[in-house]
This record gives sequence, C-alpha cells and structure tokens, in this order.
Amino acid sequence: MTAVRKAIVGAIVAVVGSVPALADPNIVSRIETYPIEGRDADELRMAIIEASRALGNGAHGAASATFRFTPQLSYLEVREGCVLDRVSVRLDATVTLPEWVSSRGADEATVGAWRRFARYVKAHEARHEAIAAEYRQIMVQELEAIGASSDCPALGREIVAVVADVERMHDQAQVAFDRDERDRSSLLGR
Repeated sequence: MTAVRKAIVGAIVAVVGSVPALADPNIVSRIETYPIEGRDADELRMAIIEASRALGNGAHGAASATFRFTPQLSYLEVREGCVLDRVSVRLDATVTLPEWVSSRGADEATVGAWRRFARYVKAHEARHEAIAAEYRQIMVQELEAIGASSDCPALGREIVAVVADVERMHDQAQVAFDRDERDRSSLLGR
C-alpha cells in the first residue's frame, strides 16, 4: 500500500471511527435506521415496540443484525481426488438501529436517557457483528482444514456440511449472547 493510500485510509478511519469492514475486505457492514418519534420515555418506548413488531424483531428488540456468510472457493483435481485450492468467506452484515428523528419538546433527562440507550444498542449490535466476524474466520479455518476428498462431489458434500455446522454454531453463539445480555440486564433492573 502506498503512503498516499495509507494516509487516505487513515483519514477515513479518523472520520468514520473504527470500522471492522475497513480492516478486512471480506467483511461488508451496512447500517440502516428506522425513525422513532416521541417527546418522553413512554412515547419513545411505545414507538420502538411498534416499529420492532413491524420489523419482525419482537416486542422488545430495538435493533437487529442480520448476517450472510458466502464462501468463495476454488478446487483442484489431484491424483488423490479433489482438494480446495483457495478459500475465502465473505460476511455481509446489516445492522438496523432506531433513530430518534426529533427531540424537539423533550426534556434534558429524556435526551440524556436516549443518548445512553442509543450508545448501548449500538455497542450491543457491534458485539453481534464481532461474533459473526469470529465465525467467519472459524469457517475459513474449517474449510482450509478439509483434506483431499476421493472426488469433487464428495468434497462438495463436505464443504456443505462444514458451512452448515459453522452457521449453526454462529446462530447458537448469537442467541447465547442475547440470553446473557438479558440475564445481565435483569440483574440491573432494566
């Protein structure tokens, strides 16, 4: 990378902040928002509940994250059968966050509470993204660990099984994180 490109990337990171997608070209992250209106905590809470139901997040999911893993593979036919030649996995992440479109008429306590809530939700979804990135790397490692198969169709079946196993483990890790967060929040009285 040239010095000029490094400087440009450094400037982007300074402006945008720490974005995992900049560090790994195989991770593409997108943030979407949905509008929330209200002047006090009760109105904001009800607006989030209604919007969350419409988004399919359940009654208490203020935000959501969706992930898609796309293995990109090439293989070689060798004397022993068939073997993976190149392995990469693309992760597409979409995070959906609430956006308070107007705080006009809200008191300072509500504005402060919203800011704390928004920071928490953003950090929570960032942890979901980090979990997905970890499992993207696990998928790469597991695919790279596949040895030679007797033939290419057998290799294909093994690839499908590995991808399904890692996706299942990823889903379980995401559910476990949310469960741990709920347990922690209930201890704090949230």
